[in-house]
Amino acid sequence: GFTVTVTYKNANKLAEQNSDAGTVMTNMTPHLFLEEIPYGGDMRPILLDSATMKNKDGKIELNGTGLEAGIYQLVVENGPLILLINDVQHINVELDLAKKDNSYSVSGSESSQHLKDFITKYDERAGVINAVFAEIDSLKQFGGTDSLLIAATNRKNQAIAGLNDYLREFVDKADNPAESIFALGICSRSFQAEEFSQMLTGVVKRFPEHKALKQLKTTYDLQQAQLADMRRERQENSWIG
Repeated sequence: GFTVTVTYKNANKLAEQNSDAGTVMTNMTPHLFLEEIPYGGDMRPILLDSATMKNKDGKIELNGTGLEAGIYQLVVENGPLILLINDVQHINVELDLAKKDNSYSVSGSESSQHLKDFITKYDERAGVINAVFAEIDSLKQFGGTDSLLIAATNRKNQAIAGLNDYLREFVDKADNPAESIFALGICSRSFQAEEFSQMLTGVVKRFPEHKALKQLKTTYDLQQAQLADMRRERQENSWIG
């Protein structure tokens, strides 16, 4: 088991933020939920504990359980979502609901802090890539010169390569299997199957006792074998045709 102690302030400001976005918030005492995020598939988060923010400033203690390192989310009703890893028995979260960005800090849990830093850096790098893609689309739409298109394409390729290098490094150096699993979920969308398989195999070797990792590897290998069978069947049918 583990405990998440949430010290929060400005809970009353959460209503103002939602009102500014065009949403009328009638619940002035938002709820706080601690949920486990299951690995793999489309399973919904599992509710472990909940509480109510009864005052604008206060402290709440939530309790969770986990047989091994996992990923959990602390969800503020109509507010932010905070990802945590249960690498210690006591995790402290300081939350300022008057802020829309960078509204929380984590102490006591190094892996949770690593995950927070990873998400921040990933979002920054992904934002650069999205901006370049938008620039390329604009150049194509409004007749940009070939030289401008080439320059923008080169920046896009460099940004993607830099992001992939960062993902590789994070996965290779992660201290906790849950950190690796989270990053691998993102890697699965940007790496070729062969390289992703090598990364996954490397992580399983580093954390051989982690059951969820082994299950992830087994499931992935099975999916790849099924895809290979489908490709081989299509190829054989094309020869017959």
